[in-house]
Amino acid sequence: MPFTQKQLQPIINIASNHKARIHVLHVSYGQDLTEKQEKNKHKLETYFKTISNIFHELSNQDVSVAISNFQMKARINLLVMMNNKHSFFENVFFKAKINQISFHLNIPFLVIPSKNK
Repeated sequence: MPFTQKQLQPIINIASNHKARIHVLHVSYGQDLTEKQEKNKHKLETYFKTISNIFHELSNQDVSVAISNFQMKARINLLVMMNNKHSFFENVFFKAKINQISFHLNIPFLVIPSKNK
């Protein structure tokens, strides 16, 4: 499910107001981006065109481990995740993953809800 400008606006506002760089992290299990993911990446590049941004790819790592390592390496000050899941089971998995990730963070963590909620 694609994200909207409205969902991303808080991130854009924060980055603009603080002259911050946005790091977009994609964690995979060694697979290339699908056509849909490539379209979403292009959409993000369009939304973030006035803000300093960089895209990162990490593969063959558990998502929570990859995020934990990345936040220390890149010295980020705020972690933002988009919740675009729509089935009950996907939401249960996502909430468990959020809890697992947030337990290992030492920075603020913002979760932006799905546009369907």
